[in-house]
Amino acid sequence: MFSRFPALSASVVVLSLLTSCGGGGGGGSSGNTASTTPEQHIPVVATESAPIGPLVDVAALNLMPLSQNDSWVYDITDANGNLIGAGDRIAVQSSTDAGSTQAQLLEVEHLNPGGITALVKTANGVFHDYTTDAELPSETRQQIGLVREYAFPTYAIGEARTVVRQGVWNEDRDGDGQFEQFRLEYTQIFRGFESFALPWNATVSAARFSNASRMTVTNSGSGEVSGIVFSEEAWLAQGLGPVKFIRHAEDVQGNTVKNLQTWMIKTLDVGGRILPE
Repeated sequence: MFSRFPALSASVVVLSLLTSCGGGGGGGSSGNTASTTPEQHIPVVATESAPIGPLVDVAALNLMPLSQNDSWVYDITDANGNLIGAGDRIAVQSSTDAGSTQAQLLEVEHLNPGGITALVKTANGVFHDYTTDAELPSETRQQIGLVREYAFPTYAIGEARTVVRQGVWNEDRDGDGQFEQFRLEYTQIFRGFESFALPWNATVSAARFSNASRMTVTNSGSGEVSGIVFSEEAWLAQGLGPVKFIRHAEDVQGNTVKNLQTWMIKTLDVGGRILPE
């Protein structure tokens, strides 16, 4: 979702990094046949921290609209402020049942194919549904499950909330006859509310979040770790959704995988409201 670039999912990048380091096979289910053994003992972890501090109720602000056909168009600039293209986000599917909304969010970056993220929005927040991510091995996506990317209510300003998923990457990437271990860490800090100037001479209050997603795979044989770290600053405006992102990505060695980009809202159509009018 917000912690990943379109057409540059963590799973794809991890697989490509493993391959470049001598791991076996490509993406999806094409890795070598292997299995876990009693001696392997890959610990399964599924936790979410609960920072100490007063809660901030943002649920009523509708910071993340997800109605059918809601859409956002952005200007994308590089680290020097040069315009490099356009970005589009659209809720291509959305349905509500028993108090939750399930949505398919398509995000397209200029000159790159789009990527779809499955989201679930409830009274407790907005969750990234990894169980539908066909780019991940089958057991892996089930072990990751739902990751809460935006909490309702959110935590105190400056407090870090961390979600951890760890378990079996059920492919043999290094050819030793055993599956590897994955670890996903998603960390978010709520920075508070800021006055945000929209490009059509209007000012709104926007909630600012610092998001970071770290996805790694550890080879069972050598212990070598490959992975990707996505970092993002996100500004979400009441009733309008995401109006700005600043994004970049590196591998776990600190090498640039995706140069810094700023996505600034240009136009939007949310709940039938079109801006600028």
